[in-house]
Amino acid sequence: MDDAGPSGGANGDGKAVTEMAKTSAGNGAAAEGGKTRRAMSIESAKQLLTEKLNTTVDDDDPALIPVYLHEGFLEDYGRMLKRHEATVAEAMALEVTAAVKTVREAAEGLRDETLKGSVRQSLAEVAEYARQIENLKTELTNGLRRTVARQIAIHGVLTFVTAGAALATVLALMNI
Repeated sequence: MDDAGPSGGANGDGKAVTEMAKTSAGNGAAAEGGKTRRAMSIESAKQLLTEKLNTTVDDDDPALIPVYLHEGFLEDYGRMLKRHEATVAEAMALEVTAAVKTVREAAEGLRDETLKGSVRQSLAEVAEYARQIENLKTELTNGLRRTVARQIAIHGVLTFVTAGAALATVLALMNI
C-alpha cells in the first residue's frame, strides 16, 4: 500500500486505480497507438505472389480478395477490442469506486468507535479493510490481464484462420 491510503488515490476517490485500469485497457493486441496493425498489406501480398508464383497481380485481382477481407476483419476486430476494453475499464472503475466507498464508510464508522472503544481493536479492523482493498485491487488487475491475454489469443486464431482462407482462395484460383 502506498502513501495515498487504502483507496488508491490521494483524496480517497479511487482515481489512481481507475487510471491504471484505463491504461491497462488501452494496451490491446490489435491496436497500437490508435492504429490497427496489419497482418499483410496489399503490396506485400502482391510481392509475395510475384516471388512465390512468378506472377504479377493487379490491385483488383480476385487473388487479393482474402487480403482485403483480412484487413477488414482486423479493423472490425480492433474496434471490437476497443469497445470491450472500454467496458472492462468502466466496470473495473465502478467496482473500485464501490469498494472505496464501502471502505470509507467502514473507516468512518471505525473512527467513531475508536473514540468510544478499544484503540487496538479498531486499528486491527482498519488494517484488515486495507488488506481487503489491496486484495481486490490485485484481483481486478489480474482479471484485466487475463482478459487482455485472451484477446491476444483470439487475435492469433483469427489471423491464422484468415491466412488459411487466403491460401485456400489462392490455390482455388490457381486451379481454375
